[in-house]
Amino acid sequence: MTTVSTVTTTIILESEKPHSSAPLETVKYADLLEKDALETSKLLRSCQSPGFFYLDISGTNSYFNGDAYLENIRSLSQQQEEYFSQPFHAKMKDYLDVSAEKGYRYAPDSETFDVPASSFHEEDIPSPLDALSIYFMMAHAHAIATTLIRSLSPFIGNEDVRKYVTSAHDENDVSLSGLRLENLLAEEKEKQGYYYSPGCTDGGSISLRYCDEAMIEYLDVETGGWACIEPRRNCLVVNVGDMLRAASQGQFQSPLHRVGHPLVGVQDRGCVTYHLWPADDLGWRGR
Repeated sequence: MTTVSTVTTTIILESEKPHSSAPLETVKYADLLEKDALETSKLLRSCQSPGFFYLDISGTNSYFNGDAYLENIRSLSQQQEEYFSQPFHAKMKDYLDVSAEKGYRYAPDSETFDVPASSFHEEDIPSPLDALSIYFMMAHAHAIATTLIRSLSPFIGNEDVRKYVTSAHDENDVSLSGLRLENLLAEEKEKQGYYYSPGCTDGGSISLRYCDEAMIEYLDVETGGWACIEPRRNCLVVNVGDMLRAASQGQFQSPLHRVGHPLVGVQDRGCVTYHLWPADDLGWRGR
């Protein structure tokens, strides 16, 4: 399988004027598990346009304990903050070669820690990050993402394509799926003028993000402007990736977006993201 890195861009949105908040749909995950027709229609509509939506994962039923999952995510967010607050030399001990696609990375405006799902090893997780919390987060994020795929599959292509889409994300298959802990570094000085980024799309199938602060914008194709996605209590922010767009033959939109600080001078901001990729990414392109 050809190795393809997850395509994301981190930027500082320096000196830009505030953008309007995005009026995204909220899909209730517990109802989606019950195959609720209303929630399925909201999911389908959101993936068709704009390709972003809130996924409310609160509540508990016989299939899923959303409250426990939210508690784990919040705990992991706190661990992430403690990890990135360490001295630089301490974090550089966790730096691995880029080809390894895991470990610590640093850039002038951000730092990340990547954990591949298909090669998770407890000994690779440094303190104060907890290996059990990360494993629990990834396992449930994978289950949530694949549930979304299964809910969408009846509306994708012909029968062969639908079967392929639902079978391409087995948790035991080797893929590029994985967890990314990201810390966006605060900009201390105001700079002259405006700084704009063209943004990017995510290369995989679906991305799930948990952020405490506003740090995601997407390009609204109807207005031609950037719309800010505010965090919503008990919700993940979910977006379609290029692979799912290709599998649906363009029915679903992989939105152009950017992740960064909406204002100069704010404190560091953290985000926990799970990127879901199919086991055989090349197969999606040819169908």
